[in-house]
Amino acid sequence: MSRVSNTVSRIIAASLVASLAGLAPRLAAAADESDSGGALEEVTVTANKLNSQKVLDVPASIQAISGDALQNAGASGIMSIAGDVPGLSIQDLGPGDKKYVIRGINSTGYATTGVYYGEAVISGSNADDGGGFESDIRLYDLDHVEVLRGPQGTLYGASSMSGTIRFIPKAPELNKVDGYVTLEGSETAHTPHGNYNFNGAVNLPIIDDVLAARVVAWRQYDAGYIDQTRVGSGTSGTVPPVGLVRGVNDDDVGGFRAALRYQPFDRLTVDANYTLQTETSDGSSRYTPAGVTALNLGPIAPIKGCDLCNTDVTLSPWQDLLRVFGTTITYDTGFGTVTGTTNQFNRHTNFNFDSTPVLVSFDVPIPAETLEPRERQPVSTASTSTSS
Repeated sequence: MSRVSNTVSRIIAASLVASLAGLAPRLAAAADESDSGGALEEVTVTANKLNSQKVLDVPASIQAISGDALQNAGASGIMSIAGDVPGLSIQDLGPGDKKYVIRGINSTGYATTGVYYGEAVISGSNADDGGGFESDIRLYDLDHVEVLRGPQGTLYGASSMSGTIRFIPKAPELNKVDGYVTLEGSETAHTPHGNYNFNGAVNLPIIDDVLAARVVAWRQYDAGYIDQTRVGSGTSGTVPPVGLVRGVNDDDVGGFRAALRYQPFDRLTVDANYTLQTETSDGSSRYTPAGVTALNLGPIAPIKGCDLCNTDVTLSPWQDLLRVFGTTITYDTGFGTVTGTTNQFNRHTNFNFDSTPVLVSFDVPIPAETLEPRERQPVSTASTSTSS
């Protein structure tokens, strides 16, 4: 059997295992429904930005996935749930480089899907391929995820032409000590290292019924499976050829979220939160298929692609640092509820790519790497009021 067939077999086997793993919680949920007389779990959403409603009562095309379902399925990122949401597809170009497409509406310029983390706007920038480079904040300790299909510009503004995705973190509980810890280990075929995933949360009342904190932390490492076969080869200069570098597309993620809830009396609630996440990768997930001849110019000798190998001359590391912080104040006037919120999303990305062929085309036979830094700092402020 060829290496390609072996790889396809491994991928199919891994997909079946993942499907069965994701199916188990659903089967358990179905059994629970049967035992409880068919009662479904209620998921409360705030899609209309006015009040909380059961997802079945919202007059819009919306799907919600509860935090418990996410945890039971071992969901870590958006790719873990993409297959459970009809109408949602995701283009995955590697760590920190996702593109969300709802109902097939896509653009090479402006983003068409709005993305929120709590009340903070974290949609991709409308520069270059604005629909891509979506932040991949890990989905640990969330209350639920909302996917609103169809135009949402009235409530969520620009970049929501095809829909909006909202990740809603769990808020601190004022009178309950709670928490969890999860540790997982696994192996991936064609990788030099193992994988691990650690995440945990703790909820601590500081002043009973008045002040509480909730802290979540995570660390995840997925070993790379793409080998870069000719790093530095065919060039002259101060950098000696390295040749083979294994597993360049690894993914190393670490982060935490801290939230405070202050409720001095029943009618007033103040929520503050801060999230930080770093993500790094040693190289690109792109590869040259077997039988395809890679680009060769000047002193760079031709080379054939192979099963899961990258033929760039220089490495393409990725570094991503993001922060989300904000405050929300809710006050019940007796006649209605007034809510005010302000949030900021800061993201700094260093994206590197191989530009050796450009220099070689100008008869400059040296390895070249282009650094493309990206900055994004949107601020979102909103206020709403509802009548009783």
